[in-house]
Amino acid sequence: MKTDNQKHLIKEALFSGLTNLLVIICAILFFFFIFKFKDIIAFVSRIFSILTPIILGVIFAYLVNPIEVFFETRIIKIWKAYAGKKTKKTFWIRLISIILTIVMVGGIIYLLAYLAVPEIYSSITRIVYAAPGQMTKYYNILADMAKDNSWLKDMLDKAYTNVMDFLTGWFRNDMFSQITVVISGVFGVVGAVSNLLIGCIVAVYVLFSKENFLRQFNLLLRAFFSDSASAKIKEIIHEMDRIFGGFISGKILDSFIIGILYFIGATVLGLPYSVLVSVIIGVTNVIPVFGPYIGAIPSAILILLDSPAKGLIFIIFILVLQQFDGNILGPKILGDSTGLSPFWVIFAIVLGSGLFGFIGMLIGVPAFAVVYYLAKRYIYYHLNKRLAAEAGEERGVDG
Repeated sequence: MKTDNQKHLIKEALFSGLTNLLVIICAILFFFFIFKFKDIIAFVSRIFSILTPIILGVIFAYLVNPIEVFFETRIIKIWKAYAGKKTKKTFWIRLISIILTIVMVGGIIYLLAYLAVPEIYSSITRIVYAAPGQMTKYYNILADMAKDNSWLKDMLDKAYTNVMDFLTGWFRNDMFSQITVVISGVFGVVGAVSNLLIGCIVAVYVLFSKENFLRQFNLLLRAFFSDSASAKIKEIIHEMDRIFGGFISGKILDSFIIGILYFIGATVLGLPYSVLVSVIIGVTNVIPVFGPYIGAIPSAILILLDSPAKGLIFIIFILVLQQFDGNILGPKILGDSTGLSPFWVIFAIVLGSGLFGFIGMLIGVPAFAVVYYLAKRYIYYHLNKRLAAEAGEERGVDG
């Protein structure tokens, strides 16, 4: 008995000592994090910079995986129908699926760049040199209407002079310099051939070995967690993939379709800057809630400057297109992938944009939806546990 008490005291002392040691270690790490915050951020940034091709490859593989699965499933069905027997996934089927995926994605990117870049450049050049003339035309109309009111005409002259000076300086100097910076930045990213090449190779390896990675992950779960805990972790990861991956890929597809539909409609209606505005509408539509307004407002101003009548047609057309997207196309593609109320969607967009800019506006909603799902699951778990405990106490009292 005495030996058991001694063992119990030793365990208590050991547990208390380990707890105190962990508290001290956490305190040291906390103060180290506070005072060395810049060094830590620099170290993390360097790690991310080194791993950029790996990260790019994994992201690319994650995004194109549904396309690869689509091709692989179709190839297996065709081969099964042709051979008349059950066909399993093989190296060659996977290889053909990956090649078709790369050809499809690369072809779309090349086609868009080949068709869109010259048109976008032409549209920007046209805007730069046509805007002053359009402003002068509208000024003459307003000045003719205000010719009998000298005070109003003076105010109009001053406003016109200030606006023209600003636009001329911005178009001829700032705008071109900003475009040069953007283009140089884009070509700097594209010019990192090694990162892109390694990223593509990594993506191919990930697509080839995704079952092996999944098998290794399952072994890791079995090594450190019970079967029930492993099942819960898999369920959570599956739901996170459904929320995040489904939203991102669905939103990209939805925005691509909206951009194409706008281009077709703008061509039929004879609206100016059709390619440029299609790109603006498509890219900004990726942003939930605010995206359509961010793209439509500057586009409407551009077209109104060219022709008020066409500007009015554009506004009507874009309203119809956004109604179609919001009520038919978007729900059909995305469904209720996030499970967030409108308030939390706006909250996630504002928070994401404040922290990470445009990327934050894009991934803020699915990222917050994942956090929301985890928090809700955690709360319901403890709520059910408490209700079960209270029910057990009531049964004990009744007994």
